[in-house]
Amino acid sequence: DGERTNTPPGYAVAPLDGSTDEALAQARSYGIDFAMFTQTDRGRTHGLLVLTMDPTMLDARAGAAMGVIDRYRSLPAILRDPVDGQLKAQFGMTGSQLLDPNAPLGAALSAYDAVKATHQRAIVLIDAQKR
Repeated sequence: DGERTNTPPGYAVAPLDGSTDEALAQARSYGIDFAMFTQTDRGRTHGLLVLTMDPTMLDARAGAAMGVIDRYRSLPAILRDPVDGQLKAQFGMTGSQLLDPNAPLGAALSAYDAVKATHQRAIVLIDAQKR
């Protein structure tokens, strides 16, 4: 929780709602943690997501499913329905929800692809502006 108490300069901790609390709890069970911050500048909201992950823990917890997720990415949309059912049963989310790069878990899975061979912990920063 230290990342939520040490905000980046000029940012405030983004308020958590019920869905974010649920996403945070789910992410933590896989070795992922995140904090969201916002800043308003000239009427535009600017967001910053700081995500940390332990790829070794993620691999231990979800290693078998990572193969399913990799295959899911390559499937045409019509063939994803059966896999979505399998993923929903195992993780409580469909493949599209798991891989959404705008969601913390999707961002973590994208980062996982980049660092999984190193077995080193990662810090991912996602910088976005609402238009």
